[in-house]
Amino acid sequence: MDILVDRGTVVRGRYGTISVVSDATIEDGVVFDELIVTGRAHCVRCAGGRVSMASGTLECLGDVIVDRIDGHGRLSVSGSLHCGALDFTGSLITRGHVTARHVLSIRGLVESGGTIVGRDVTIDGRARSAGAMSASRTVLIRPLDGLTLNRHAKAYLGHSRISTIQGRTVSLRATTCRQINGHDVSIDGGCVVHTVHFTSRFVQDTTSSVLFIDGDRRNIQRRTA
Repeated sequence: MDILVDRGTVVRGRYGTISVVSDATIEDGVVFDELIVTGRAHCVRCAGGRVSMASGTLECLGDVIVDRIDGHGRLSVSGSLHCGALDFTGSLITRGHVTARHVLSIRGLVESGGTIVGRDVTIDGRARSAGAMSASRTVLIRPLDGLTLNRHAKAYLGHSRISTIQGRTVSLRATTCRQINGHDVSIDGGCVVHTVHFTSRFVQDTTSSVLFIDGDRRNIQRRTA
Protein backbone atom coordinates (compact mmCIF):
# COMPACT_ATOMS: atom_id res chain seq x y z
CA MET A 1 0.00 0.00 0.00
CA ASP A 2 1.29 3.45 -0.97
CA ILE A 3 0.25 6.54 1.02
CA LEU A 4 0.79 10.30 0.82
CA VAL A 5 0.76 12.13 4.15
CA ASP A 6 0.21 15.88 4.46
CA ARG A 7 -0.33 16.11 8.21
CA GLY A 8 -1.06 13.18 10.45
CA THR A 9 0.17 9.81 11.67
CA VAL A 10 1.28 6.74 9.79
CA VAL A 11 0.01 3.80 11.85
CA ARG A 12 2.05 0.64 12.29
CA GLY A 13 2.02 -1.77 9.38
CA ARG A 14 3.71 -2.68 6.11
CA TYR A 15 3.77 -0.09 3.31
CA GLY A 16 5.09 0.29 -0.20
CA THR A 17 5.89 4.00 -0.60
CA ILE A 18 5.25 6.57 2.12
CA SER A 19 5.46 10.19 0.92
CA VAL A 20 5.64 12.87 3.63
CA VAL A 21 4.90 16.30 2.15
CA SER A 22 4.28 18.40 5.26
CA ASP A 23 4.50 17.12 8.86
CA ALA A 24 3.96 13.50 9.83
CA THR A 25 4.54 11.13 12.74
CA ILE A 26 5.52 7.57 11.86
CA GLU A 27 4.54 5.05 14.51
CA ASP A 28 6.87 2.40 15.84
CA GLY A 29 6.29 -0.80 13.89
CA VAL A 30 6.01 0.86 10.47
CA VAL A 31 8.02 -0.91 7.75
CA PHE A 32 8.30 0.56 4.26
CA ASP A 33 9.81 -0.15 0.87
CA GLU A 34 10.49 3.57 0.35
CA LEU A 35 10.10 6.69 2.46
CA ILE A 36 10.12 10.00 0.54
CA VAL A 37 10.52 13.07 2.75
CA THR A 38 9.83 16.51 1.32
CA GLY A 39 8.42 17.85 4.60
CA ARG A 40 9.21 16.79 8.17
CA ALA A 41 8.92 13.22 9.44
CA HIS A 42 9.15 12.17 13.11
CA CYS A 43 9.61 8.58 14.25
CA VAL A 44 10.68 6.46 17.22
CA ARG A 45 12.51 3.98 15.00
CA CYS A 46 12.94 3.93 11.25
CA ALA A 47 13.05 0.56 9.46
CA GLY A 48 12.64 -0.30 5.81
CA GLY A 49 14.11 -0.14 2.36
CA ARG A 50 15.03 3.21 0.83
CA VAL A 51 14.88 6.67 2.39
CA SER A 52 14.76 9.40 -0.25
CA MET A 53 15.30 12.89 1.15
CA ALA A 54 13.91 15.70 -1.02
CA SER A 55 14.81 18.86 0.95
CA GLY A 56 13.01 17.38 3.95
CA THR A 57 13.86 16.61 7.57
CA LEU A 58 13.82 13.20 9.24
CA GLU A 59 13.97 13.15 13.05
CA CYS A 60 14.33 9.75 14.73
CA LEU A 61 14.39 9.13 18.48
CA GLY A 62 15.94 5.67 18.10
CA ASP A 63 17.86 3.74 15.44
CA VAL A 64 17.55 4.05 11.68
CA ILE A 65 17.98 0.67 9.94
CA VAL A 66 17.40 0.81 6.18
CA ASP A 67 18.83 -0.43 2.89
CA ARG A 68 19.74 2.95 1.42
CA ILE A 69 19.61 6.69 2.11
CA ASP A 70 19.99 9.27 -0.64
CA GLY A 71 18.96 12.79 -1.61
CA HIS A 72 19.37 16.05 0.28
CA GLY A 73 18.02 17.52 3.49
CA ARG A 74 18.52 17.02 7.22
CA LEU A 75 18.81 13.82 9.26
CA SER A 76 18.73 13.90 13.06
CA VAL A 77 19.11 10.52 14.78
CA SER A 78 19.19 10.06 18.56
CA GLY A 79 20.32 6.45 18.15
CA SER A 80 22.55 4.90 15.48
CA LEU A 81 22.19 4.81 11.71
CA HIS A 82 22.78 1.53 9.84
CA CYS A 83 22.32 1.19 6.08
CA GLY A 84 23.58 -0.57 3.00
CA ALA A 85 24.60 2.65 1.24
CA LEU A 86 24.52 6.35 2.11
CA ASP A 87 24.75 9.03 -0.59
CA PHE A 88 23.52 12.21 1.03
CA THR A 89 23.80 15.99 0.79
CA GLY A 90 23.01 18.12 3.82
CA SER A 91 23.26 17.66 7.58
CA LEU A 92 23.52 14.28 9.33
CA ILE A 93 23.73 14.33 13.13
CA THR A 94 23.61 11.17 15.25
CA ARG A 95 24.26 10.44 18.92
CA GLY A 96 25.29 6.89 18.02
CA HIS A 97 27.19 5.23 15.18
CA VAL A 98 26.95 5.77 11.43
CA THR A 99 27.49 2.55 9.47
CA ALA A 100 27.16 1.77 5.76
CA ARG A 101 28.01 -1.68 4.41
CA HIS A 102 29.08 -0.19 1.09
CA VAL A 103 29.62 3.45 0.08
CA LEU A 104 29.25 6.22 2.65
CA SER A 105 29.28 9.58 0.87
CA ILE A 106 28.25 12.87 2.49
CA ARG A 107 28.37 16.37 1.06
CA GLY A 108 27.83 18.78 3.93
CA LEU A 109 28.06 18.09 7.65
CA VAL A 110 28.23 14.82 9.57
CA GLU A 111 28.42 14.67 13.37
CA SER A 112 28.55 11.34 15.18
CA GLY A 113 28.67 10.48 18.87
CA GLY A 114 30.14 7.11 17.91
CA THR A 115 32.00 5.63 14.98
CA ILE A 116 31.66 6.31 11.24
CA VAL A 117 32.18 3.14 9.20
CA GLY A 118 31.89 2.22 5.53
CA ARG A 119 33.61 0.30 2.77
CA ASP A 120 34.52 3.65 1.20
CA VAL A 121 34.01 6.84 3.22
CA THR A 122 33.93 10.19 1.40
CA ILE A 123 33.18 13.46 3.20
CA ASP A 124 33.00 16.64 1.14
CA GLY A 125 32.48 19.20 3.87
CA ARG A 126 32.94 18.82 7.60
CA ALA A 127 33.04 15.74 9.82
CA ARG A 128 33.11 15.53 13.60
CA SER A 129 33.16 12.25 15.47
CA ALA A 130 33.83 11.26 19.06
CA GLY A 131 34.80 7.79 17.85
CA ALA A 132 36.82 6.32 15.00
CA MET A 133 36.28 6.65 11.27
CA SER A 134 37.19 3.51 9.38
CA ALA A 135 36.89 2.05 5.89
CA SER A 136 37.97 -1.27 4.43
CA ARG A 137 39.17 0.60 1.33
CA THR A 138 39.33 4.41 1.19
CA VAL A 139 38.79 7.40 3.47
CA LEU A 140 38.61 10.81 1.81
CA ILE A 141 37.88 14.05 3.68
CA ARG A 142 38.02 17.43 1.96
CA PRO A 143 36.44 20.80 2.82
CA LEU A 144 33.89 22.76 0.81
CA ASP A 145 36.03 25.91 0.84
CA GLY A 146 35.48 28.16 -2.13
CA LEU A 147 31.79 27.36 -2.61
CA THR A 148 29.04 29.95 -2.17
CA LEU A 149 26.80 28.69 0.63
CA ASN A 150 23.69 30.13 2.24
CA ARG A 151 23.65 30.99 5.94
CA HIS A 152 22.15 27.60 6.88
CA ALA A 153 25.11 25.79 5.30
CA LYS A 154 27.92 27.68 7.06
CA ALA A 155 28.23 24.75 9.50
CA TYR A 156 29.53 22.69 6.54
CA LEU A 157 32.74 24.75 6.55
CA GLY A 158 35.75 24.43 8.80
CA HIS A 159 38.13 21.77 10.08
CA SER A 160 37.01 18.18 10.44
CA ARG A 161 37.77 16.57 13.81
CA ILE A 162 38.01 12.79 14.16
CA SER A 163 39.54 10.75 16.97
CA THR A 164 41.11 7.97 14.86
CA ILE A 165 41.04 7.31 11.11
CA GLN A 166 41.75 3.96 9.51
CA GLY A 167 41.68 2.77 5.90
CA ARG A 168 43.79 1.20 3.22
CA THR A 169 44.03 4.56 1.43
CA VAL A 170 43.57 7.70 3.56
CA SER A 171 43.52 11.19 2.03
CA LEU A 172 42.77 14.16 4.29
CA ARG A 173 42.52 17.93 4.01
CA ALA A 174 41.83 20.39 6.83
CA THR A 175 41.43 17.58 9.37
CA THR A 176 42.51 17.27 12.99
CA CYS A 177 42.88 13.78 14.44
CA ARG A 178 44.78 11.86 17.06
CA GLN A 179 45.87 8.91 14.93
CA ILE A 180 45.85 7.70 11.32
CA ASN A 181 46.39 4.05 10.36
CA GLY A 182 46.74 3.30 6.66
CA HIS A 183 48.61 1.66 3.83
CA ASP A 184 48.84 4.83 1.71
CA VAL A 185 48.33 8.09 3.66
CA SER A 186 48.21 11.67 2.36
CA ILE A 187 47.52 14.85 4.36
CA ASP A 188 47.41 18.48 3.27
CA GLY A 189 45.46 21.70 3.67
CA GLY A 190 46.47 22.36 7.28
CA CYS A 191 45.92 18.95 8.84
CA VAL A 192 46.97 18.50 12.47
CA VAL A 193 47.78 14.89 13.42
CA HIS A 194 49.38 13.39 16.49
CA THR A 195 50.47 10.00 15.07
CA VAL A 196 50.58 8.46 11.60
CA HIS A 197 51.13 4.73 11.06
CA PHE A 198 51.65 3.79 7.39
CA THR A 199 52.85 0.66 5.60
CA SER A 200 53.44 1.86 2.02
CA ARG A 201 53.66 5.65 1.51
CA PHE A 202 53.11 8.86 3.45
CA VAL A 203 52.71 12.27 1.78
CA GLN A 204 52.57 15.52 3.77
CA ASP A 205 52.44 19.13 2.63
CA THR A 206 54.13 22.05 4.39
CA THR A 207 50.87 23.38 5.90
CA SER A 208 50.20 20.18 7.84
CA SER A 209 51.84 18.94 11.03
CA VAL A 210 52.47 15.48 12.50
CA LEU A 211 54.08 14.76 15.86
CA PHE A 212 54.99 11.07 15.36
CA ILE A 213 55.42 9.07 12.12
CA ASP A 214 55.64 5.27 12.17
CA GLY A 215 56.75 3.79 8.84
CA ASP A 216 59.65 3.43 6.42
CA ARG A 217 61.34 6.84 6.26
CA ARG A 218 62.35 6.21 2.64
CA ASN A 219 58.65 6.29 1.68
CA ILE A 220 57.89 9.69 3.21
CA GLN A 221 57.28 12.49 0.71
CA ARG A 222 57.03 16.16 1.60
CA ARG A 223 55.66 18.73 -0.80
CA THR A 224 54.94 22.45 -0.82
CA ALA A 225 51.39 23.65 -0.42
